[in-house]
Amino acid sequence: MAAALLLSGCASAGGEGAGPAPVAVASVPGGGADVAGASEAGDEDFRYVPPLPALAATVAAPRVEAFHLAGGQRVAVVERHEVPLVHVAVRVPWAGSSKAGVSTLAGELLLGAKAPGSTRTLGEELRALGAAQGFLAYEEDAFLGFSVTPEALEEALRAVWRGLGPRAALDAETFEEARKRRLTQIEQLGAEGMHDQMRRRIDESLFAPGHPYRVNAEKEVSALRTLKAADVLRQREAALRPEALSVAIVGDVATAAVRAMLAPLAAAPATSASPAGGAREGDGKGPAAGARKASRGEPGAQLARGLFLVEEPGREEVDVAVTLPLRDPDGAELPVTTELRGLIAQVVWVHVNQMLPKRVSQTFSWVRWRREQPLFEFGGRVQPDDAARFVVAVRLGLQMVETQLLTNAVLEALQDDVAARAAKLLGSSEALARTLTRLGDADVTLTRVFAEQDAIRTLPAEALRGMIQGQVRSEEMRVVVVGAADKARPALEALGITPVSARKRAADKAGAKAGDKGAKAGDKGAGGAGR
Repeated sequence: MAAALLLSGCASAGGEGAGPAPVAVASVPGGGADVAGASEAGDEDFRYVPPLPALAATVAAPRVEAFHLAGGQRVAVVERHEVPLVHVAVRVPWAGSSKAGVSTLAGELLLGAKAPGSTRTLGEELRALGAAQGFLAYEEDAFLGFSVTPEALEEALRAVWRGLGPRAALDAETFEEARKRRLTQIEQLGAEGMHDQMRRRIDESLFAPGHPYRVNAEKEVSALRTLKAADVLRQREAALRPEALSVAIVGDVATAAVRAMLAPLAAAPATSASPAGGAREGDGKGPAAGARKASRGEPGAQLARGLFLVEEPGREEVDVAVTLPLRDPDGAELPVTTELRGLIAQVVWVHVNQMLPKRVSQTFSWVRWRREQPLFEFGGRVQPDDAARFVVAVRLGLQMVETQLLTNAVLEALQDDVAARAAKLLGSSEALARTLTRLGDADVTLTRVFAEQDAIRTLPAEALRGMIQGQVRSEEMRVVVVGAADKARPALEALGITPVSARKRAADKAGAKAGDKGAKAGDKGAGGAGR
């Protein structure tokens, strides 16, 4: 609703060829994608979000029983006896970037490990129990989600504990299949098309030499060619520390029953980490919270600001990315801020379509959430003469949001949009379970996830302006241009964007082919959801 009001304000400024903004897509940590090999049906079940319920005056946070097991694992339980299934989410945050390419592959292989004495992988164990499962792997964490009947929950939890244990084995054939699949995705298909390639160019440009994000972008392909199963096993041992794991269980189950199921899996009886009285949530204390806090990088990496040019000889077009560092990393998935980003992106794309009607392909906008520095990214493939116009269009869209979001009509519509998003999150037990696995990460608390949505109805204009500026500021744009960059450079410099670096590199194999494939699949659009 808020977007419609804002967009109506800029419609008169556009040309006749202005088209609609790209369809909004959920943003994810690291820009990761679903792992190949997970069952289609299971993945759909895990990520399913029901239709929006009718708007309510308030969004009530659920009662969460949170506790730590003796081994340090954090467990959160929400009893929903009206739901016929139990939804489980397990989050594995990586200890940090080690050898380039290892974290993502290790995440993909979590379901492929076999517990001691078992002839089946963890994924096979869950399928045998009828668990509808889904899996997402990123460079800094991985999520395993599954839905089971209450009767199968205890056995499913036992399988997960054994399959994620330090003694679980990874056979050579499973490892080699995953390694080759990942290498093929990157080298031949571009994994996610032009956007995946641009993510690498952005990290190579913005981050200093030796920074883990840059090293991973530069060396993942070469590392995958020589990667050994032992490398992945070492990453597993470092990442699968019990105190680092977060588990959330939502559905037809009692908290006391969950405690009884998990107690034998820990070294000693579980101990409560919940505050006394009221809705129970993580108190930021205990082994799990400490481990996650320690795994975070220093906030706010120092990113050079300006123009980064990457010339790829032989190319006629350019891929342009405008990237902005987010100022509130820990609020990246809150319904308030995700709704704001979706609104920002829609306005930006209207300006792009108005200034460059039918002259931009492969458009994307995405939030790459990462512990140290999340980035809000807009990009597209254009002719060199249009690169500067693309940057201007993005800048105008950002500036319009900054100056016009504070009208009463837009504020009221935004409040309803935020309430709807929070209600949507609450309406999906799967989505709620995954959100709960992040509790304890710095400022991510139930109060921020839910109660803040109700408070937005009474926020003064200046407070809302501060939230917007916590997402993006147009003056902090960084611009990365890849392809026929030398042809695009003069017009970009004329905008007052200072060149920071200029380099040459060979174009990615089948880069243009990957881009064309992405175009046929449909352009990717604005980062509406959290992570």
